[in-house]
Amino acid sequence: MRAGHAEIVGAGFGGLVAAVALAERGWRVRVHERRATVLGEGYGIAIHRNMAHIFASFGLLDQILAGGMKIDRRDSMDTHGAVVMSRRTFRSSSRIDRQHIVSLLARRAIEAGVEIRFNSPVQRATPDGAIVLSDGQQSRADLVVLADGVNSAIRDALGLLKQRIWSKDGAVRVTVPRLPTEIAADEQHGTVMIEAWADRRRVLYCPVTRTEFYVLLGCTVSDEAARITPIDPDAWSRSFPTLRDLFVRIREHADWAHARWDQFQTIRLKRWSAGRVALLGDAAHAMPPYLRRGPVTP
Repeated sequence: MRAGHAEIVGAGFGGLVAAVALAERGWRVRVHERRATVLGEGYGIAIHRNMAHIFASFGLLDQILAGGMKIDRRDSMDTHGAVVMSRRTFRSSSRIDRQHIVSLLARRAIEAGVEIRFNSPVQRATPDGAIVLSDGQQSRADLVVLADGVNSAIRDALGLLKQRIWSKDGAVRVTVPRLPTEIAADEQHGTVMIEAWADRRRVLYCPVTRTEFYVLLGCTVSDEAARITPIDPDAWSRSFPTLRDLFVRIREHADWAHARWDQFQTIRLKRWSAGRVALLGDAAHAMPPYLRRGPVTP
């Protein structure tokens, strides 16, 4: 593949992985991120085999795993907090904080010669390789990569969207501090991922660092009491009374400036490119998080 110049929209997993891969092949790469930093919504990521392969090829796998936690087992609980099923974790046992991974990818991209521009929202792109920023600046590239997420307005303006399938449920995902007793329990009983279901609500939490839990709170679209953010501990405690202290901790300590309840959706495209514009990540094939398997090498 002849090396050229690439403009990438979005500094998440997909955009940064593409940036490193292209830079290592001799491309000049610039990444545009609409936010002021690479950090955003915080949640945990499972490291699957394909993701581990990519991180290893970048020389990052050991650093990424060192910043996360290995989960020994998964416990399923009922509404009263009783464990109804317990399973050892053999595959994809590592859980890592998303922000840790993105930070390492951004550093690796810069080391590879990638330019990352923050506060640089891209308004539109054209099949001939042009991008237009919100302030009117224009750039041209041999390749434009759209990695700007499930709600990519640039993708939709190019007429690539075939179908948007809305799920009946969604979730808010956050990280919160762990208690000293929870940290101490790791050595005695092993690290555990807890999942509980009741009243069509779902609670999932597990350590992603020694001192932090990743928490997912899921519910149906019609469950207005559970969709409120910041969450209402009373509403959630009606379904999971034994987890009330956790809900209070989530309310008090989650970063609500960067957390929101999202309805899950699946994106299907007519095609994954338009001229010199290519799509990847959630912009190309978003799906509910329990089906996701991580970035794919460009």
